[in-house]
Amino acid sequence: MDLQELFFGNHPINQYAQRPVTELISKILPNVYVILGLILFIYLLIGGFMVIASAGNQHNLDQGKQIITNAIIGFIVVFASYWIIQAIEILTGLDIL
Repeated sequence: MDLQELFFGNHPINQYAQRPVTELISKILPNVYVILGLILFIYLLIGGFMVIASAGNQHNLDQGKQIITNAIIGFIVVFASYWIIQAIEILTGLDIL
């Protein structure tokens, strides 16, 4: 006696359990890139504002420059991860993005 078929018929308990992980990733990842782009933009605005508003205060100027530098490094990491995923798609034939 198959309990799953008895209680649920031919429908799986969790319809997403039958799907590959790449399908989940392909639904989430584009949204992650958009959110990260917005965060990058906000950090660039904050850093730029701190540099402009430092008014000769060296500590605030350095802090603003550090925020801008970290935002640019974060952009490079996100940009590289996008192209790494593209390379994985080409090499494996999977549709991730």
